[in-house]
Amino acid sequence: MEDLSFNAIKENISNRFKNDKKFKIASYVLSVALIIGLGYLSYYQFIFKPENEKSKTAYWKGLNFAVNDTIPDPAIKELNKVINKYDGKDGAEIAKFILARQYMKKGKFQKAISILEETDFSDTYLSCFKIGLTGDCYSDLKKYSKAYDYYLEAAELNEGNDFTSPRYLFKAAKCAEKLNNFKEASDLYKKIKASYRSFEKENIDKHIAKASKTKVK
Repeated sequence: MEDLSFNAIKENISNRFKNDKKFKIASYVLSVALIIGLGYLSYYQFIFKPENEKSKTAYWKGLNFAVNDTIPDPAIKELNKVINKYDGKDGAEIAKFILARQYMKKGKFQKAISILEETDFSDTYLSCFKIGLTGDCYSDLKKYSKAYDYYLEAAELNEGNDFTSPRYLFKAAKCAEKLNNFKEASDLYKKIKASYRSFEKENIDKHIAKASKTKVK
């Protein structure tokens, strides 16, 4: 009975495929979708994943140059190799972040910004640092309004974190002062004092007092 039933199903499908144009098209579409899906899974499992794991250590040589050399050019050369070889992998994204810092050392802040704009992190901390570093570039370019926006974005992305949030709020406050927005600066300093009492890098009370008393000329 099972064989008869199976044969009947096969015959029914065969007849529909021959006589039903919509059924035929749907079958082709489904087959193509399955092939693409299986191809992607095979690529991810056997090509992307192993290469992605390799990329996570590939940038170490470039990082070593960046940390130990006063001249950024050796690090730039090495990091570009990693980016070209592992583009789209996790290690290449980290290499881009380090590369941006090397261009900042050379005073090429706009180049660093362009690299950071092409950098994509799934990790919240790394995304936060990327946004903050972009703010640093704009600050060095004396574009304090843009720097302020990036610092606030970085602080809010990981809001509540005792390490990143107060540091970027502090940088945003310093930019607000540069823009003669002393009330905003004072409010940001007060927020740091109220929410991040462990932040001891600066004497917050001193900055609050200064921003509160400063008049716009």
